[in-house]
Amino acid sequence: MNNSFHKLVMYIICLTLLVTTLSACNSSVQSNADPIPTPNQSNADANPAPVEQSAEQPPLPKSLDEVYAYAGLIEIKQVDPSFVIDLKNATADNITGMVQYEHDLGLINIDAAKALMKAQKLAMADGYRIKIWDAYRPESVQVSMNASLPDDKKHFVPAPSNTSQHSRGIAVDITLVDKNGDELDMPTDYCEFTEATYPNYEGATETQTKNREYLKSIMAKAGFKVLSNEWWHYYLPSYKDYERLDVKFDDYLEYRKANAPTPTSISPSPSSSSK
Repeated sequence: MNNSFHKLVMYIICLTLLVTTLSACNSSVQSNADPIPTPNQSNADANPAPVEQSAEQPPLPKSLDEVYAYAGLIEIKQVDPSFVIDLKNATADNITGMVQYEHDLGLINIDAAKALMKAQKLAMADGYRIKIWDAYRPESVQVSMNASLPDDKKHFVPAPSNTSQHSRGIAVDITLVDKNGDELDMPTDYCEFTEATYPNYEGATETQTKNREYLKSIMAKAGFKVLSNEWWHYYLPSYKDYERLDVKFDDYLEYRKANAPTPTSISPSPSSSSK
């Protein structure tokens, strides 16, 4: 009987060791296996869906080398379509009450375009865009506009001189629009020539002052100066280094159609003497 009891004890001990060994092996196998995904995990973590581009984002601007230029002038919309173009002189909605431009063509000197694109980048970072009311203006148009105005208004559009800026392609008349394309509230409307048009006028509302100062800030950071009596008029300080031009809009389009040189092979028309 003692022998049978001894065998039974040995059998139980062996069985216990076997069960313990098998349990340890099973735990080892499970620890080396890939973890089972939780309900919150999915294959999307490994392969995230592409982020959709906002429908409001404008197409990427072209390189300046891809944009046609003549006499240093380029069409700003061809290099950066995010600008809003509303040339008042291409309509009768201007100080003369007559159409002055053959086309709503926002031409600008290459150097000014580079600077204006910097300002546009700053504006868009805050949810705004630059709206252009005027840019390059042929000198013959300047003469015509000045002649069409009564004597008490001629100083608003002075005759061509050494201080002329629009005809050099380095000046722009601008404002800002919001994401809906609505113009920000400024001290005056465009070409509303009163004391409120001065960029340091202190009688504007808080919102108008804030918007005007914001515009001045981004344009200064981009390298422009504001005209002393027009909050909307900005120009490159080195404007006298550029020639006054009289390239007609129709002629510019004809030259472009004829495949004239691009900015890589034509200079921005700097001039050592003011004309």
